[in-house]
Amino acid sequence: MRRVSGIAGAAPILRDAALILEKKFGSRPFPVPPKTQTALVCPLSGDSPGPACPDSMEEIFAKGRLPAKTCALHTSPARNSPGTRKTPPHAAAILFPQPGEIFKIDPASPRKSQALLLRSGVKPNPETRFTWKVDSQELPSTGPTAWWPLTPGRHRATLSIQGVHGVIRSNPVSFRVLP
Repeated sequence: MRRVSGIAGAAPILRDAALILEKKFGSRPFPVPPKTQTALVCPLSGDSPGPACPDSMEEIFAKGRLPAKTCALHTSPARNSPGTRKTPPHAAAILFPQPGEIFKIDPASPRKSQALLLRSGVKPNPETRFTWKVDSQELPSTGPTAWWPLTPGRHRATLSIQGVHGVIRSNPVSFRVLP
């Protein structure tokens, strides 16, 4: 395993072992440990979702350790009217992929079927136009998600959202695809 990354060496072995074990023994739902509780959070901030959060997800917390704040990243349209606070720049954040993630092209699958679904947490509306780019190449999508065919190498994804308050740009997200 010298000079072999985990994704190229150990990960395929672990994946095969997991598939064999699942086939032999099946799977069960995750048992919720005692002294824990679940709560909804905003996937972007990790805080309790506010009324303008475009999405929420369930997380497990130790009892008594729920998020103390409500999400301040997302604002309601009424708060974004002219002369008031505009949507913060990070509201155009790319949720997937995350910075630094590494993906691998599966040699056993057809290349045409291997693509990455880029995803933002912004809900579309008629006045909003989404522009996705990977390595400065615009993708054929005008919505909050876009498919990008996997290509080996280091890549950089960006998202621009044009709406009634101008253009909001995401921070670039760098990721890597192994052959």
